[in-house]
Parts: sequence; structure tokens; C-alpha cells
Amino acid sequence: MSNPCLVANICSTLTANVSSCDPCAGLFARNTRPAEFLGALPTDSGRTLAEISSAAPLLVVFVRHFGCSLCREALSDIAAQRGEIAATGAGLAVVHMDTPANAREALAGFGLADVPALSDPDRCLYRALDVPRASWLEILSPRLWWRAIRAGRRHGAGLAAGDKRQGPGAFVVREGRVVARARYDSISDRQDWGALARSAV
Repeated sequence: MSNPCLVANICSTLTANVSSCDPCAGLFARNTRPAEFLGALPTDSGRTLAEISSAAPLLVVFVRHFGCSLCREALSDIAAQRGEIAATGAGLAVVHMDTPANAREALAGFGLADVPALSDPDRCLYRALDVPRASWLEILSPRLWWRAIRAGRRHGAGLAAGDKRQGPGAFVVREGRVVARARYDSISDRQDWGALARSAV
């Protein structure tokens, strides 16, 4: 098992005194605003979400994990609605808890290989933007499993990476600030991605 203290501490560059193995500890300790988190962690393109959103609105999708059949369904929906999203002038980015290599392979499978992805295994952004974790009661609910099985029949499923209770989330970011947020009443909710992109235009 890996030692969390050995995880690359990107966030620690923003403070000289990080007292925890949590790579996000420095940001949380100084009461960093959510907008600052968007400018702290780079995507695999080398640019942060704040930098990317300075040119155009950015639809940022937080996935549970790439093995999640409902997340795979969401990525398929996003690919299908990409033209509609682009028509609003918004770009796309994905935040995940997997490795960059696994994420790139998974996104390519949905025709999203060019979408910037941010690996956040310590859930810095998930926590900063209050992307909720589900209760075990919800995780084990018949409704969720029925939806997951139906989605899995069409989109497949795989192994989980990261916090298995972490829920999904989605935001529209403009110039480094969140201007719209998707509503999730359940992990199993399906979003209208084009409508979310239009809501911030």
C-alpha cells in the first residue's frame, strides 16, 4: 500500500507550512477560496482550469471513476451532445481520481481524447467545490443498482479508482469562477449537458 505522504504535493507549493500528509492541507489551512483551487492544480494539458476558462466558459465534469457505468453513460452523453455544448462557446474538462494514463485511455474510448483532464486522487477540487459523497445507504439502494445495471448493459463497467463513495458533479467555470452548477439529487441522475452549458451563457 502506498504511503500518502509520498504523494506529489502540488498544493504545498502555495504554502511553506503543510502539517498534514494531505496534499491539499496547505490550501485548506489558509481558507483558500474555491476559485483559488481552480488555479492551483494543472490539467494534463499543463494549464489549470482557471487558465483554460479565461478564454471561454468551461464545462467541468467531475466523474466518480471510469469504471462506473453511470459515469460512462455520462461521458457517452457528453460526446453525443458535444456539438450542442460547443455551440454555446463552452469548452470541456474532466476531473477524476484515476491516473492520467488511465483517464486518457478512458476518454479516448468516448471520442474525448482532446478534452483536458485533471487527476485529483486526493479530492482537493471535489472537496473545495463541495461535490458530495454518497452515503452507503444510497450506494446500496436498489434504484441506484437498477440504473447502474441498465447503463452497464450499454456502456460497460470496470474497476473503481479512488473514493467509492464520491459522487459526480458538474460546473461551468468562467474566468476562474464557478458560474453554474448541475443539480444532483442522486448519483444516478442524468444531466442535460447542453442545457447546463447554455445556463451560463
